[in-house]
Amino acid sequence: MRFSTFALRGGTPTFAAASLLAMIVLACGLPAPVIAETTGSVLFDAARMMRVSELKPGMKGYGLTVFRGIKPERFEAEIVGVRHHAFPGEDMILCKLSHPVLQDMGVVAGMSGSPVFIDGKLIGAVAYGWTFSKEPLAGITPIEHMLRVLEVTSDQLRDPEDLSGSKETFHAYMEMRRTLELRPLHNASSSHYNCRKSDFDLSASAAISLPETFQLEPLAAPLYASFSSPLAIAALRATFPNSPLYSLAGSASGTASEVETSTTSGSAEEATTGALAAALEGGYALAIPLLEGDLALAGIGTVSYRAGDKLIAFGHPMFDFGVVRYPMAPARIHSVVRSVARPFKLGESLGQIGCIRQDRLPAVGGVFGSYARMFPVHVIVEDKEYRGRREFHYRVWSDKEQGPSLAMSALTESLAAAGRSGGETAVEFRYTIALDDGTSISKEDYFVDTYGGGTAGIAVGSELGMFTTNPYKKVSPTLVDFHATLLARYPEAQLRAVATDKNLYRPGEIVHLLWELQPYRKELERMTYDVALPPDLPDGDYELVLTDAAGREALDTQRNPASTQIRDYPSLVERVQRSYPRNRIYVVLLDNDTGAAIRGQELSRLPSSVIATLESTTEAGHYTSVRGNVIFDQRIPTAYEITGNNRLTLKVRRSGRE
Repeated sequence: MRFSTFALRGGTPTFAAASLLAMIVLACGLPAPVIAETTGSVLFDAARMMRVSELKPGMKGYGLTVFRGIKPERFEAEIVGVRHHAFPGEDMILCKLSHPVLQDMGVVAGMSGSPVFIDGKLIGAVAYGWTFSKEPLAGITPIEHMLRVLEVTSDQLRDPEDLSGSKETFHAYMEMRRTLELRPLHNASSSHYNCRKSDFDLSASAAISLPETFQLEPLAAPLYASFSSPLAIAALRATFPNSPLYSLAGSASGTASEVETSTTSGSAEEATTGALAAALEGGYALAIPLLEGDLALAGIGTVSYRAGDKLIAFGHPMFDFGVVRYPMAPARIHSVVRSVARPFKLGESLGQIGCIRQDRLPAVGGVFGSYARMFPVHVIVEDKEYRGRREFHYRVWSDKEQGPSLAMSALTESLAAAGRSGGETAVEFRYTIALDDGTSISKEDYFVDTYGGGTAGIAVGSELGMFTTNPYKKVSPTLVDFHATLLARYPEAQLRAVATDKNLYRPGEIVHLLWELQPYRKELERMTYDVALPPDLPDGDYELVLTDAAGREALDTQRNPASTQIRDYPSLVERVQRSYPRNRIYVVLLDNDTGAAIRGQELSRLPSSVIATLESTTEAGHYTSVRGNVIFDQRIPTAYEITGNNRLTLKVRRSGRE
């Protein structure tokens, strides 16, 4: 029996969920669950910290957080009570906050992790608040629970990328790329695209409706994204469906210039970031920068407590992934934005100083001096009708599942920034994906869509995802290099009326091909193309195929189904390397011979007796019949997106007679 995940964070189970659990317990004859007593942390310091059991309503103290800039400010706090067993075996402190910035609005997103002190002793960190509340009543995660996360935070933990996994995300990325090969991405069909384990819905965002009841929920670290493209934002929302996403104009990745410096040299920036890292403690803003450079995406909260080269923050999880390796950076807060739903801090990250190694219910735990892997993305976009040639540089968090989606969003946003994000647009692009095992894929492609060419970024990101999530070999990206040219039109043309100059040819002769192209709202175009037959071509009837990209893809499957199957890492590389841009006419000559493919290796022109032997002796699942061998396979570039599929019979005789 498989149960969907219950989202119990920040509240109690519904009556239906509780009833279901009770019925399962009774039906299975299991003993009733017992909530274990809370055990203390060995890091708890009674001289500087206070337990939940010592708190009483009406006790007053203060907290620390950043409302503007880098330095923490003090806010007032008053204990309201304790919510026992808010989570299994864990309590939550209810506390009323006060500060001029918080007047007449609820607790601010981005305050997550702000330490609170009673009688000068640390009791925990701000972590929860009520939706649509004008009163700053916060849920405080007790420090005794958060310290458990600090205990197990270490840079000696296993690499999260080394864990076993399923093929689910790999197949999702593969299906996305396969779908893009068949048709362009339009608004009307966007809901068919899937990415990762959740629907990758690229249609317009659904309207946000107000809830009928108020609820206590985590002050989830806001994700600040310097994005404007609807397609890029939709990709981010699909990648991080449970995190509040704030799209901001301008970059969200800076340097710690407020720490007593006016120079912009690299060494000064490093020294400044280092000084801020040394000063970072409870109350300072903390960022998790998932994307840096000319665009940025960062989650921002607050440091709760620091012990040497380790810290805990947020008071709740970031994504609740357990052992992780997220980038960790100090942050600058620009302002607090008032909102009916949830006010939030507006901020930016200031450069990596360490990495987050634990992402748990009570807190995230980070270490200084160790860094999360990032990979560079270099983008050039050319649009002669707008701003000419523009160049962008990014650093992307190298996570096997989220990293490709982040790169996908960055590429899509780059196309929008250098051109436009809407309307029918053709994009011709070439790119390289380099991996740490030495694999390098370089190819070119051509798309037309209604997102200003943005689906070129979706295509590249999906191929990157196929590599990083593949079930055969662990690989990580070392570079994505992308160069696109935008054409502000939808240049479609239909291929039709294909003919040859005669019916019968000798081996080695030139075949003069003639065809018609009918562009949209333009005059009919007649084209010719010459191909030379091999001089040793045997007598016979051959099939000549002139087709579009979709027809060329289908031809591979029809001729040799094994050629499209991914069985191992080499076949994955071969499959990704294959490309049939839509602005080409494909000319393929096939014979009528038969062959076989053994474990993907094609064997052509085999006698029937050999084929029968191979079929009977080859291990099941590793034999495939091949129908027709490719004599030549040529591509003819055009100025259009080609549609159409034509087949002719070509007769070859050495005698020159039937």
